[in-house]
Amino acid sequence: MDLTKKFPIIILYQDPMVYLNKKLLTVLIFALLIVVSSKKTYAVTATVTTTSPITISPHEFTIDVSVSGASSGTNYLKIDLFKSGTTNYFGDTYNGADWYNGTDGLTYFPITIQSGIWSGQVKGRINDADLAQLDQLGQYKLRIRRYTGSGNYNASEANNSVVDINIIFPTPTTTPSTAPSATIVPTPALADELPQEPTPTSQQSAINNIYISEVMVYPNTGEKEWVELYNNNNHQVTLNDWYLDDLEDAGSTPKKFSLTLVGKSYGMYYLPSNIFNNDRDSVRLLDFGRAVKDSFEYLQGEKNLSWGRASLDSDIFCLQEPSPNTANLNCRQPTATPAPTATKTPTPTKIPLITSYSMRSLNPPFSSPPKKFTIGMAQLPPNPYPSPQSPQDTEGEVLSMSDNPQTKKDKRKLLKSLQITSSSYSLLAILSLIVKIKQTLA
Repeated sequence: MDLTKKFPIIILYQDPMVYLNKKLLTVLIFALLIVVSSKKTYAVTATVTTTSPITISPHEFTIDVSVSGASSGTNYLKIDLFKSGTTNYFGDTYNGADWYNGTDGLTYFPITIQSGIWSGQVKGRINDADLAQLDQLGQYKLRIRRYTGSGNYNASEANNSVVDINIIFPTPTTTPSTAPSATIVPTPALADELPQEPTPTSQQSAINNIYISEVMVYPNTGEKEWVELYNNNNHQVTLNDWYLDDLEDAGSTPKKFSLTLVGKSYGMYYLPSNIFNNDRDSVRLLDFGRAVKDSFEYLQGEKNLSWGRASLDSDIFCLQEPSPNTANLNCRQPTATPAPTATKTPTPTKIPLITSYSMRSLNPPFSSPPKKFTIGMAQLPPNPYPSPQSPQDTEGEVLSMSDNPQTKKDKRKLLKSLQITSSSYSLLAILSLIVKIKQTLA
């Protein structure tokens, strides 16, 4: 029996090429969606815009940097120096208050990203410890490491900012020494008699004509103290490991700093922590050997006003409006002291007299009644040295007792009465003693 006739089967036929094209189209659409929806992995770029190769001084240098494509907010930039082919990064970055080269990314130089871009200058330096380890051979490089607000950075972004640098290594100087002349000695010298090696001295040379120009000793709340220095030389100088201090032996630790000053120009240093008093204190500038190069004293500070030098020809400082990194402004005019007002001499007030004070007897009643006394308080005269007055003028104003014939008579009666009473008590005491003796003998 032919089943196909009873149960017809419909066979769908599909061309293999059509099926393959549909699969390929699906894969292409999926890949396109991935590309469109995905973000670029390294969209942010940090670029060193200073022309490469950059020639830098080992102690302090400045480079131009730009950042693009970053989210708005605060980022932090760190300068990495390294030898080509190595990952041994070195160098310090100035964060606006101090030099730093640690592991906390949020302590480096802060920048504010707006509309995805930022450009400016960043300061770096090679400290003495790192400089001593450099071999002066091979190519050295520089890169910018950008930390986000979370404290993280992208290594690929940093490596894309690498530029070549030329480091100016200081030429070592040798101190000429005079060879000692031969000395004939009859016997070998003992060990403690041999000539001692000279103690090496610092290679830094003294720098002069550096002056304190302006100081903020009483800043607004939350702000830092700062010192403005002026280089009165015609050439650039670098102050390595100099110090700022207040009154000598006052308890504060001198603040070490390094600063490069162009000839005939100003330079700023913001202290990492405040050391100056708002009232009387001293500001001292010390060199690398802690020798005093400049100083001044002030008696009283005023909030958000600076002490500025009147001129380089004098050591006079005065309060003025702050003018950091620029020429000092004029001194503020002192506030006039108001003239004292005349003080009125108070009119003396009469003290009321106390009268009719009765003296009570503490002993048995007297033969005469108690007498009254009149007690008076003198009025204080305005003149501390009054002219003599007659008794009539002072009557009733001097502390006294009324003295008249009747009072004297009463006094005599009182004394006589006291004598009689005293004799009576003595007689009674003798009689009482005799009675006790008789009782004892009986």
